[in-house]
Amino acid sequence: MKFHGGKFWFTAAELAELKLPGLPSTKRKVNERAAKECWALQADGDGMPLARPRQARGGGLEYHISTLPSASRSALVRRGIALA
Repeated sequence: MKFHGGKFWFTAAELAELKLPGLPSTKRKVNERAAKECWALQADGDGMPLARPRQARGGGLEYHISTLPSASRSALVRRGIALA
């Protein structure tokens, strides 16, 4: 997968493939962590959900970068995938 700066939403598969610090490196384990930490239930200060249904084939959820551990967010910025 190729990513370009400015991406804010990620699937469990994308997060696993990126092998980010602070996150598991398999889709299954990322999904388990997301469930354990209730990523799908989180909302921002305005009440907007930080998880959304994936529009592409296969379904699932996409998680906003703000739901991720700080080490993972920092790595995404350093790699030029997300903006600070």
